[in-house]
Order: sequence, then structure tokens, then C-alpha cells
Amino acid sequence: MGLNLPKTTPGWIYCIREQDYLDQTWGRYVKLGLTARTVEQRIREHQTGNPRRETSEYNIKLELMHYGEKYLHHYFATDRIAGEWFDLDNQRVMADVAPILQTLQAEMTARAADFRTWEGIKNVVSSGIERPPTPAETALHEQYVAAEAEFKVAEALHKVHDHNLRAMIGPHDGLEGALRLIEVSGSESLDQTAFMAMLTPAQIALCDETKTAIKGTLNLKGAGPLKSLNQAVDTALKAAKASVTSKPGLSNLTAQPQGLTQAIKDEHMLFLSSKRALKVAEWVCLQLKAQLVAALGVDDAITDVITWKRTEETATAFSSKLAKKHFPDEYLACMTKGSNSVRVDMHEGRTYVP
Repeated sequence: MGLNLPKTTPGWIYCIREQDYLDQTWGRYVKLGLTARTVEQRIREHQTGNPRRETSEYNIKLELMHYGEKYLHHYFATDRIAGEWFDLDNQRVMADVAPILQTLQAEMTARAADFRTWEGIKNVVSSGIERPPTPAETALHEQYVAAEAEFKVAEALHKVHDHNLRAMIGPHDGLEGALRLIEVSGSESLDQTAFMAMLTPAQIALCDETKTAIKGTLNLKGAGPLKSLNQAVDTALKAAKASVTSKPGLSNLTAQPQGLTQAIKDEHMLFLSSKRALKVAEWVCLQLKAQLVAALGVDDAITDVITWKRTEETATAFSSKLAKKHFPDEYLACMTKGSNSVRVDMHEGRTYVP
């Protein structure tokens, strides 16, 4: 996770439940999803070939549709069963999910202009001006620093449980109900040195591409390192990292998964529950960051608060796309394939009773 600009696409968040056509019973699971069109259109798409009738128990339009969906998925992570389906009855949808969405709607509406300003100035050259902060900007920045501290601690606690689960893998092919191992094919890459050795200088020039882009790094003066914010959490994170003594490899895939134990359940539930605090803290930070970015506007910096110097840069570099287009045979001859590896895929929901 990070504090990057979220998508600014507006749309609907819906809570869909299914009803059996024959006995009229309602399913225990609810789908928390999104659509940029109408909820009715989305239901019609889902309904095709479905032996159960779908209905939306609650829906609402948000300015940041994609972020709103992610927020819900993290907030109710311990109730997530698979994909976008959650073990939430109608009472909880109306008592828990709906109020959260209503709060998000109000907050996103209030900050939508700031997020769109942030998006708009990414490709605008800054003015070269650095100015001192106003009292309001200083107060806003103090709020951001405090919020970022909460975010960093929440992020570290989430990583602690991530590392603890990885430490349980050992020689096994994953942990039943908590994580699985996936074999990843080695990626193909071009041996550029060998490729260019086959070409003349004039041919090499055909592989160069010139691009002009706005460059610059957005920096906010933040809360400082985790160690200075929460010594106990910093120590726990270092210990959790140290407990992962080896990464799973291809040999793990020849074994069986570690059977589901109460210890695995407990750690996985802590991993899932930590996602709520992390997302809540992240959203507070993002709102404050968007306000500070909007306050900065086209300037280079607000002293001791925020810096974002953006310049137009033109550079010429080797282009694999052009190389493949102009010299396909030489390109193919110089392609190499890396070794296969193993990726750890955490289950973002649970398929067990805690």
C-alpha cells in the first residue's frame, strides 16, 4: 500500500444478494462491488445464467469509486469469503456497511476537487516559486504528520502478520486456508548488449526513441521513521522479518500444503483484521495530502511542508519496441528466458470458521 493518488473515476458501489428462485431463501453472502454504469445494468449482466435472482440491498454513488470498493474490502476483510463475496447478513449491511459508505460519500464529495487538482497538475510544469506556508497550511500539515504516523504504525503491524505467515511455510506448498504458492514463469528479456553488437551504428539509431515528459517527485515532510514513532512496533516488525529465514522455492511445489491449524487461523485472522486499521489510516492521510497538493498548485514548494518541482525533460533512449519492429530476427535471437520462481499469494479472505 501507499499514499499514491487514487483513481478519480466516479461510480456506484453496490451490495448484491442472491435469492433462490425455487424456495425463495436468501443467500448468506453479499457481493460488495462497483460499476461506472447503473446498478440495474450491472445486475442484468450478473443475472445471465445465474439460477438465483440478484438484488441490490444498498447502493450509493461515490466520487472515487475504485477507492471506495477497496476501502470496503479492507474494512470487512475478516468477513470476506472469496473475491467480492462477504459473509454479511442484511442487518449488518444496513447497520455497518451503509453508514460507512455514506461517510465516504460525504468525505469524497468534499475532497473530490482536491484529488482532481492533484491529478491535473501531474503534467504541468511548476512555476519555480517556493513560498512560506499560511497558518492554515501549517495546521493542515501538522494534521498530516500525525495521520502519517498512524498510517506507518498500521502498515508495520500489517507487515508483521504478513511475515509471520510466511515464516510458517517452511518446506510446504503453502498454508491451507491462508496462502498458496504459485509458480511464475521466468520472464523473457532482451540481451541488449548482444543485440546491439549485431547492428551497425545506423541500425542502432533506428532503435532509439525520443520522448518528452513532465518529470518530478512529490515529497511531503512526514512523520519520520517507524523507530521514532513506536519502538515496540518497530521491534516487532524486525523480529517478524528475521523469522522468515528462507523464501519458498520450486521444491516447495512438490510437497503438500501445511494443513490448516488454529495457529494458522489465528495469524491469518490477525493479518486480515489489520487491513481495516491500515485502510482507515491511509484514507485520512490521502485526504490531507490531497488538500496540501491542491494548496501547492503549480508552485515548486511550500517551505518545510511540500515540494513538487516539475520540469519538462526530453530524453532519447533505446526502445525494445522499435528494436523488435525493425530487426525482428536479431531481436528474437537475443531473447533470454529467466528461471521460474515462486510467488506467495495471501488469501485476502477466509474459507474457514475462525
